[in-house]
Amino acid sequence: MAISDGTLASALVRKIVALLPSAPPDVTLETSTIERSVDDDAAVLFAWLNDDDEVPSLPAGVHAWEVDERVQWNDAPGAAGVKRVIFVHRLPSIDRDEFAEHWSNDHAPLARKHHPALRRYVQNVVVSRLTDDAPDIDGIAELSFASVTDMRERMFDSEEGRAVIAADVDTFIDLAAGSRVVVAEGTP
Repeated sequence: MAISDGTLASALVRKIVALLPSAPPDVTLETSTIERSVDDDAAVLFAWLNDDDEVPSLPAGVHAWEVDERVQWNDAPGAAGVKRVIFVHRLPSIDRDEFAEHWSNDHAPLARKHHPALRRYVQNVVVSRLTDDAPDIDGIAELSFASVTDMRERMFDSEEGRAVIAADVDTFIDLAAGSRVVVAEGTP
């Protein structure tokens, strides 16, 4: 059963996020969803596992992480749209705990205020890398929008809001070290 709104995630303990070079992969999990990139062949797998479940074998070329899922808000459960998935590196001047604390407690309220079209915001703090060649990242953000137009044209409430978000991001995220993919939510 695919879950894209996180409704079953609270009953499960572990979340896995995997960046796939192409979709669909040869991976089948009962509680997972695979979302395809809108720009190329890549896809992102989101899977929720019980605490005692083993991580499934993943195809070659996949980068995967176990994460601590922190749903900040979900204003449109189950609604399809687009999602910007951002693979985040913290600044080297702060440790992982400081990064996670700031991201959830300081940045999320700013994002709520200044991202009017952002209908769902999930922060995934990386617990461990599951594939040897996966980049050593600190977080994976999921920013969901109703459309590409909303994502591009309504990301910020104002130029002042853009500046507030940029100033905050500069205090804890190494933007140059990160990467991103835009996926269509709920795609098979």
